[in-house]
Amino acid sequence: MYVIGTAGHVDHGKSSLVQALTGINPDRLEVEQIRGLTIELGFAWMTLPSGEEISIVDVPGHVRFMRHMLAGIGAIDLAMLVIAADEGIMPQTIEHLEILDLLEINNAVIVLTKCDLVDTEWLQLIEEEINQELENTSIENSPILKVSSLTNEGMDELISTIDEKLKDTPSPVNINRPRLGIDRVFTIDGFGTVVTGTLLEGPVRIGDMLEAVPSRAIGRVRGIQSHQQNVETAYPGTRVAINLTGISTSELSRGLVLGNTGQLPRVKTFDIQLRSLTRRRIAHNLKVTVHTGAVEVQGTIRVLNGASIEANSVGCAQILLKNEISCLPNDIAIIRISDETIGGGRIVNINPPRYRRNNHEIMLKLEKLAAYTPENQIFKMIENRQIIEHDELILMTGNSNDGSQKAITQLLVDKRIIKCESDKKNFYITSDNQLSIQRKIEALLEQYQKDYPLRMTMPREEIRNHVGLEQSPFSALIDTLHSSIEQHGTGLKKQIWEPQLSEENKKEFDLLKEQLKIHGIHIIKIDINHELLGYLSTIGEVINCGNGLILSASQFSEVIEKITSYCKINSSITLADARDHLRTNRRIAQSLLEELDRRKITKRNGDVRTLI
Repeated sequence: MYVIGTAGHVDHGKSSLVQALTGINPDRLEVEQIRGLTIELGFAWMTLPSGEEISIVDVPGHVRFMRHMLAGIGAIDLAMLVIAADEGIMPQTIEHLEILDLLEINNAVIVLTKCDLVDTEWLQLIEEEINQELENTSIENSPILKVSSLTNEGMDELISTIDEKLKDTPSPVNINRPRLGIDRVFTIDGFGTVVTGTLLEGPVRIGDMLEAVPSRAIGRVRGIQSHQQNVETAYPGTRVAINLTGISTSELSRGLVLGNTGQLPRVKTFDIQLRSLTRRRIAHNLKVTVHTGAVEVQGTIRVLNGASIEANSVGCAQILLKNEISCLPNDIAIIRISDETIGGGRIVNINPPRYRRNNHEIMLKLEKLAAYTPENQIFKMIENRQIIEHDELILMTGNSNDGSQKAITQLLVDKRIIKCESDKKNFYITSDNQLSIQRKIEALLEQYQKDYPLRMTMPREEIRNHVGLEQSPFSALIDTLHSSIEQHGTGLKKQIWEPQLSEENKKEFDLLKEQLKIHGIHIIKIDINHELLGYLSTIGEVINCGNGLILSASQFSEVIEKITSYCKINSSITLADARDHLRTNRRIAQSLLEELDRRKITKRNGDVRTLI
């Protein structure tokens, strides 16, 4: 399913054209029908000869209702720029054309209405004027169709042209991240809250829990209609009406975005590659109205290079919003003041830090980001997140799964990113970020070696906390690090790191061996360096059973042999049996048995232990 949007000056016959095409009057409000003026968005639908279903959004043409036009025109697959043959190009025609250009809409048909009111010579003049006005815009060279909604002249050709144009239009993207910019909210008796909008990027199903962003109100999908037909599932590119339960109309308004809980960001600031129109320059700190999707919000423009963006030029800017909205990189924003559109452009970054102005490095960074390619977009997302899981990355991109995967593959081939795996999940990190983390870990290990020269490794968890990563991505990353860093048990070490006993350590160790030899299997008070004891335990020279019980390796081997032999003869052993068999006391026997349990030599079952 595709969505078509009308555009054009007031009273140029947009609504009459839609009704002639579909048989549906898009002017749904009584006041609209009385005044003959579209105030709110209107909707209609039809099936093309190819069998393709289309929705048509009829937008207001009057300057006072421009914000409603912007709410409807942002998510369309084809534009119909409507121009009355008896009047030609008018002020709102030009402004709507500028908006189509700023929105980078390049699939369009120009519809000359009211052709029954003028002669052939006049039509030729109007055509020449239109072609001249379309030069150097996103819809130049679009076909011009001559129609009359009154006589139906040219309607068949218009329908055929629309059908043909949509055949070459890619199907709406489905990345399983539904976004629905709310353009209407109302109540139906017996049903409750209903919202309408064009569904983007993912399906919505009955029973889904949807969150309105940025308000965070949550409701459950009770029913879905498309073209006045009840459906179980709505897919991207569909005009839908969604009946929600658990949420009231007072909690919703035009401009909020519905999506899966936790999937959509709340945005207070964004960077934009801002193009000014020919009429005026855009000054630093200018107060403006920002339109993106169906939202309208006040904001302030921070021009990042110089005092202004000159007329008919492009510059980098940061827009500080008065209220939070929901948008994503690659969305397009239109900038207006009063009743005038002054510019617009593609959002390149959301919730950025507040940059220092006239910073050459920042400008280069934003210009690279604005030079949109799927590879650059994905690379930047990975870079900003340090390391990111595959499915999360796909959700953030706004590209198709196939398109994103091609971009990821190219980045891997170019060695700009590295793939890591953990828990059957794929993670990505930029080569620069990996190198930076590698160096950070090496520095941590070097310092740790100085602070604790007798420890074999630095605990992984301690390193992870320093690096600031979650468990899964950290585990994935560790496997990709240079061979100079080794994994050893539950810790990490530098490849060349081998603890060395000092002369004082060696004397302490010799004294310990003498004491263990004299006292045997007994708890004794031993005054020994804690770090040295840990090291000796790690290398297996002594066995620290806890509770003050320390044995030499040979002594512990004797214990294992005695307990093992006893269990083989008697099938199991109790704490009392172990005490008697080892000729020791209950406390020591318990410590020894617990150490055997830890080493998975024995297994406790109630009061007895058996061999594993």
